Amino acid sequence: MGRGTAAVVAGIAVLGAAAGFLLLRAKEEKARVLEPASFASPDLFPPDTVLFASLHDTEADFAEMESLWRKIEPTAAWALLSGGPDAGPGGGPAASLVRAWEETGASIGDRLGRRPDAAEFFRTFGRDATLGFVPSAAGGTPQGLLVARLPGEEEVARLRERFGSRPGMKPRQPTPSHGYPVFLEEFEGRGTLHYGVGGGHLFLAEDPTVLDGALDRLKVLVAATADSPRPPSLASEKAFAAGVPGPWPEVRFALFARRGAKVGARLEELAPGAEGSGGEMDALLARAFVPVPGEGPMALSASGPPGERRWSASFGDFSSMGRAWEQRLPAGLCLAWIPRPAAPGAREKAFGADFEALRAKRLWKEIDALARDGPRLRRLLEEAGGPGTAPPEEILARIPKDLALLGEMGESLLRSMTVGGEAPLALGQKAFGKEKVATETVLAFDLDPLSSVLLAALMETGVQETGGEAPVSWRRDPGEGPPAWHLDLGGLFGRGGPGGDPSEEAFAGMMEAWEPGVVLGNGTLYVTFGPAMRRECRDLAAGRAAPLSADPIFVRAAAAAEPGASEILYDRPGIVLRAAVASVRRPMELAADSEGMDPKARDVLRALMDAMGEASGWADAATFRVTSTLVEAERRSVTVESFDAAAAAAPPVIELGPGPIRSPAALPGSTLLLLAGRWDLGPASEAFAASFLKALPGGKERWRSLFTQESGVDPADVERPLELLVAGMKGEMGFAVVTPENPPAPEGPPTAAAALERLPSFVSFSGYRDAGASFEEAVRLLGKMVEALDTGSFEDDAAAFEAGEGPPAFGFALEREETPAGPSAAVRVTAAVEPGAPYVVHRLGVLRRGETLWFTLSPRKPAEVAGLAGGPGTLEARMKGALPASMHPADASMLLVFREDGVADGLGALLDLLVPVGPSLTLMGLEEPPSPERMKAHEEGWRQGVDLVKDAMRTSGWQVMARTREGDRWITVRRRAVVR
Repeated sequence: MGRGTAAVVAGIAVLGAAAGFLLLRAKEEKARVLEPASFASPDLFPPDTVLFASLHDTEADFAEMESLWRKIEPTAAWALLSGGPDAGPGGGPAASLVRAWEETGASIGDRLGRRPDAAEFFRTFGRDATLGFVPSAAGGTPQGLLVARLPGEEEVARLRERFGSRPGMKPRQPTPSHGYPVFLEEFEGRGTLHYGVGGGHLFLAEDPTVLDGALDRLKVLVAATADSPRPPSLASEKAFAAGVPGPWPEVRFALFARRGAKVGARLEELAPGAEGSGGEMDALLARAFVPVPGEGPMALSASGPPGERRWSASFGDFSSMGRAWEQRLPAGLCLAWIPRPAAPGAREKAFGADFEALRAKRLWKEIDALARDGPRLRRLLEEAGGPGTAPPEEILARIPKDLALLGEMGESLLRSMTVGGEAPLALGQKAFGKEKVATETVLAFDLDPLSSVLLAALMETGVQETGGEAPVSWRRDPGEGPPAWHLDLGGLFGRGGPGGDPSEEAFAGMMEAWEPGVVLGNGTLYVTFGPAMRRECRDLAAGRAAPLSADPIFVRAAAAAEPGASEILYDRPGIVLRAAVASVRRPMELAADSEGMDPKARDVLRALMDAMGEASGWADAATFRVTSTLVEAERRSVTVESFDAAAAAAPPVIELGPGPIRSPAALPGSTLLLLAGRWDLGPASEAFAASFLKALPGGKERWRSLFTQESGVDPADVERPLELLVAGMKGEMGFAVVTPENPPAPEGPPTAAAALERLPSFVSFSGYRDAGASFEEAVRLLGKMVEALDTGSFEDDAAAFEAGEGPPAFGFALEREETPAGPSAAVRVTAAVEPGAPYVVHRLGVLRRGETLWFTLSPRKPAEVAGLAGGPGTLEARMKGALPASMHPADASMLLVFREDGVADGLGALLDLLVPVGPSLTLMGLEEPPSPERMKAHEEGWRQGVDLVKDAMRTSGWQVMARTREGDRWITVRRRAVVR
């Protein structure tokens, strides 16, 4: 037993002995010693205390830990970890912890005469516990002083007889001048511990002068009147008073430390297994002072119940904790995501039904029933793994406890997914630079003072451990203000070295925008990506920069947000687009500047960059965009986009006004996802082309000569597809994901062809100015693809593959046909990838219906996936039957439809492939071939299991987002509906 553990155990023993001794005293003396006096723990410690830590009335915190322990202890997992029957000679991984707990419990039980459980021990001896280190009268290492509230008088009387006869303990003689009883317990070769009892508390110290000093202060406090002066103590220290301002009975945790305190040697005695780490403890304590300005000590405290802690500190204003995030993010952001608190109970009222629907899924009941059916579970385990696979009966009997604990954790996860809660962070992005714009990011979190000093100690340790010659190292930023650190990545790129690779220098510059950093503000932790953002947040925390709440454009956006929003997404579209273009431009500039770049290609690349830069300014017409998410059952969100009318007239208009969205009538009802919008790319394409040719030396003639001179390609073969298939796009356009409808029941082992048939089909579509010419151009390009890929020898290659004499074979053919929907064409890809299995067939196709072209990627022909003419089997019909009319307006400029159960349809179609092969997995432990009855039973079990998983994924939910226009503002509304 270590010295620290011995001290604790001995303290408990002397507690009983002291109680027995005191009960023999006169009634007034007993009251003076045993009855709790009106004092605070800091009053018992001298002003020059170097370290002080106190826990006060933390039963609720312990009850939470105890509740978790009571759930873990009876589980099968804990039985195995702590030394179950199969854990081996040394026990399980947690066996040493269990043994230490048992030994400590036995030692305590020996002194008390009985063994209290953890809850009883904590409530009796740990309701008010303080550990401090004070200077010794003899100088040298500070000495420890432990003060703990004693149990009630009845408890002391009950233990008197037991502790009175305890050998090895004796009262100090002569009686100390303060009059409180003091006991000694000597430990052979380890010194003597001194115990005192008074004011209803137990005092424990190794240095008798330290103990007597505390009891002398207690004597004065007990005898003092309201007007009596109090002796100097830690409570009167200026920093302590600033960090612990509240009434002591309300304080739940308090910490005080002086700079340069050397207490590691004593702390390691209190921490079993920490021998030799005293120097590291002192160094860690010194590093924790980084957030503390000046040379003084630090003090901090927390008050209030769990979950409602109120923090105070002597080294900063932590009142910013819980303030609005826009007051803690810097001004000038181009994007900000800000959570806002919802009204109490609002989330449960809005989303509780979704949670209960998930909680009531049959899958959870079936799993619980299986776990409780020990014989059935044993049989299944042994059928799958063979005799002896199932654990002993003791472990099997515990499995329902494991399941209950996992279920509680899963229920908490489900609740967070459905009901949710206020996010503990906010996010911001800002664009820095003029010519070379870079977007840098910050994540902001609440930060209490205790976490601040612990994080500072951790970061400073990182600086110490990764400094020097390490290629990647943490460094503290110089200068005044809140402490900040960054991860220096320069060593990875040889930055600054002679003859460095220019490409590495350029790449290092690109990576600089993602340089990780940390800033400890008062009440806020900033995790930054980029040096400029780190400096911005440091200035904000120091009061040298304006917050986002002072940004006039954000103020306008916040005023346009919906009342009662639980979160706001704010952005400046023009700045965001320019920054995105800049991020693409950097690698293009790197390529253009490389020595091996052909001069003609360099001219084209630079002209393309200039055109992209000019086009990125088209979004400047949008002043701001703000999305409000509301706490409602339909999870409604509203996006408002405000435009500058004068600026909006300058760039080419891309988005068309609201009109009928017709694509749902042309897609099957099994569509999982649809995004459709009304666009006109012609003006933008012409403007972009003009910018590109203007920036290209020689203009259009140079552009055309690049093809004819270098490759012999007719420029028209490049310009025509761009003109017809890109610039010619006008009208409704978008994409969709379509899940397979009623795939056939799988038979036998799954093949690549069977899996491909169950994958979703991908569809894109667009209206065209000249749909006929655009269709023919698309067919021409498909034909060119076949000419380039097809070798004309698929049959021979497939035969060789089947014979094991060649690689997988692929064949390509162009299919063209007239269908009721309209003309279509597709590249049919046939592949032999599994010997003896059916060929895999996939198609890349195009279908024309009216003025719209539908492009499909699917095993099926284009007309089987899209281009329907309306009717009961379409997505439009399904929406009308399931959703209120208000969720899909007749006219819109954009429409998004997400059918949540389509995820279960798509994944379920693939999971169905497991049914025929599942029994071979769950019966592999049998020594003899399984009977037909067992095979059938297992196949049915797999079928039911897959159905349960698919049912668990189903929510009956639809999400619809539509965009309309109101004057000079675009309004986008997203809603969710559940169709039970």
